[in-house]
Amino acid sequence: MARGQIIPRGKSSFRVMVYAGRDPVTRKERRLTGTARSRREAEKLLTRLLSQLDEQRRPATGATLGYLLDRWLETVNLELTTRHTYEGYINRTIRPVLGDLKLVKLTVDVLDRYYADLRKRGGVGDRPMGAGTVRKIHFILRAALNLAVRWQWLPSNPAALASPPPFIQKEVHPPTPEDVAKLIEAAWAADPDFGALLWLAMTTGARRGELCGLRWRAVRLAERDLVVSRSYVQRGGQRQEKDTKTHQSRRLALDEVTVAVLTEHLERCRAHARVCGVELAADAFVFSLSPDGRTPLLPDSVSQRFRRLAERVGISTTLHSFGRHFSATQLLAGGVDVRTVAGRLGHGGGGATTLRVYSHFVAAADRRAAELLGKAVPRPGQQG
Repeated sequence: MARGQIIPRGKSSFRVMVYAGRDPVTRKERRLTGTARSRREAEKLLTRLLSQLDEQRRPATGATLGYLLDRWLETVNLELTTRHTYEGYINRTIRPVLGDLKLVKLTVDVLDRYYADLRKRGGVGDRPMGAGTVRKIHFILRAALNLAVRWQWLPSNPAALASPPPFIQKEVHPPTPEDVAKLIEAAWAADPDFGALLWLAMTTGARRGELCGLRWRAVRLAERDLVVSRSYVQRGGQRQEKDTKTHQSRRLALDEVTVAVLTEHLERCRAHARVCGVELAADAFVFSLSPDGRTPLLPDSVSQRFRRLAERVGISTTLHSFGRHFSATQLLAGGVDVRTVAGRLGHGGGGATTLRVYSHFVAAADRRAAELLGKAVPRPGQQG
């Protein structure tokens, strides 16, 4: 049986396929595949895939970083959005430069020079990368190389001693209350349903996927609260309802105005369903374009609509800043304790993330606390 095949697909495309045996776990046939635009490219690709197949048979000595990354993606448990992001970094940035490098030649100095080059020139055809992006690439490499160590392909992990750029937390710049009011008013005038979504984003600080995944059964208007336990995500053509980012649900208290906004929104949803001759589904999404509420809004569509709204109103901000950053900073400025703010936002770590992201707002609140205590009791030696 031939080890590999080049199969023409039309006039200007070729499919390359290499038989890689059966998976020892699933017993399914494994094939390495790829496409090329010319016969010459296809022959080069076939050679590369055959070489990759040989690496599988002697991984401890011949495996490349590219092959390791493929195996790591097969085994690691990643959520849809995270996997999409990591695959983008691997295919666009890591693989073109280091993909063919054998693991035994991947040293600490190679990684340090690679990180420095990303900071100066960026990836293939890209602009120089920020420190945060380079750190994400470092995280991927370190995790994949940890797997190589566990599989005894490497004696140690070179990424563990490499020096990615230090983490620098950027200050957040939420819109002002006046800008938030202007955005909500403009949204409400055009579409009260979208206005209701923005109002809930502002008062709860919920993530956009959490807003899209919110169902009416999780909202208790009489008790003035709701439970955030699900999120709706999309990447390309893939869509998925899942649990929250921290895999934990949280109950959020609602103020009277928000309850009124949601009550009116529910009545509009029911009225729209009646006009269309259907009933609002028992598990209907709070924000939906379908009359029965069975189909959620897409997170990317919500962000795009908000961006167009902000441009029309003339305010430079994002949905994330409008909702989460504004909600968090207003609560901290109002003296709400960090643990409560972290709970409403769904931050893990008992408030550590909240302290890191909003440190300058926490510092301002701490300054007000100091002034308050300093004025509570007369200065010693000045009583008389």
